Amino acid sequence: MTLFIKIIILLFLNINVLFAQEIKDTIIYDKSDGDNNGSIGKMNYQGYTYRVMMVGSRWWMTEGLRATKYNDGMPIENVKDKSHWYFVPANYKGAWCDYNNDPTIGNIYGKLYNYHAVFTGRLAPPGWRVANHGDWDKVKNQNFYKKLAGGCRFYNGNFHLVGKSGYFWATFTDFIGRTSLYYARFDYMGTEIHINYTDDKRYGYSVLCVKE
Repeated sequence: MTLFIKIIILLFLNINVLFAQEIKDTIIYDKSDGDNNGSIGKMNYQGYTYRVMMVGSRWWMTEGLRATKYNDGMPIENVKDKSHWYFVPANYKGAWCDYNNDPTIGNIYGKLYNYHAVFTGRLAPPGWRVANHGDWDKVKNQNFYKKLAGGCRFYNGNFHLVGKSGYFWATFTDFIGRTSLYYARFDYMGTEIHINYTDDKRYGYSVLCVKE
């Protein structure tokens, strides 16, 4: 067996060990009431502990996603520069940032992601997925998201409305497989979630994930 083949085998084994660890890390623990509606628990992923809640038949993260890698271990580009943020979607590349490029804010509210990071299908923890249009429709009367007013990043790279409004990617796939871009928005002091259409993939929004 050549040295090259040995290296490839070792890399493959290491990737599988890391992936298995990520799967282990996404198990929900410390459940307050099993899998019943209203139960709360915890989940670990990429070095963070997330609080989760059972809403209806789904587990929801109650904190914004903070992942800086896809669930296969590949890094997501951290884009801080305004002009780079504007042009990176033209290359169909996923990107994330902290609000105002401040990690302290990112640790509180979660990271902001462009659409391409979400569209890869690899952003959510293994066994989870990014909450979609239908998911948000079913939690309009819940309150757990009220503290998630992480603001957003506009297409021009400017940041807006942290602590006042929350914006979350919420895709919609029709019956023939076409995916449309939506986002869920709420105001911190408001009582309603507004689900809006957008065709601009350059915005930076938060992400909440759900588990069936």
